[in-house]
Amino acid sequence: MSKPDDYESERLQQTENKAVLKELESERLKKAITNSPVTVYGLDCNLRYKWVVNPKVASSEKEMIGKKVGLTGQVMDVKLLVAFYLDVLKSGKSERRELRLDYGNQFSIFDVFADLEKNEKGEVTGLTATSTDITERKKAEELLKETEHRLRIITDNSRDGINLLDLKTGKYVY
Repeated sequence: MSKPDDYESERLQQTENKAVLKELESERLKKAITNSPVTVYGLDCNLRYKWVVNPKVASSEKEMIGKKVGLTGQVMDVKLLVAFYLDVLKSGKSERRELRLDYGNQFSIFDVFADLEKNEKGEVTGLTATSTDITERKKAEELLKETEHRLRIITDNSRDGINLLDLKTGKYVY
């Protein structure tokens, strides 16, 4: 049979182990997404950053903590982003959207996902969110559409017959 002191000591050790594991998980997360286009963060109900991992709009995590969305780093038009977060808070449902954020004569496109954070009583305390910069992919997709459109105009207006043969199957694909 354990003594009360042994029980308390074991409970304290378990608590310390949980804290160490939580810190390790946090460090693993940071390491995994560093140099990726992904930012992970938490917001309170007033849309202030509670925590952030791998920020893209500020030079450091500390620069963002406690500040409202849009008041960190680069100045950009964040009306769509704020409206998105407020929609999630109001609806009570997780949501994902692609948002174009303009700043000056530049823009970025983000794939943003937000989920509600709740306390033990089930009350909403804020949001946990991810934001992935998909600007380069979207620009490449647009360039591909433009190129396909130009190619279609050329082939549709050509006096010569144009065929495309799949050499593996021997079938015409165009």
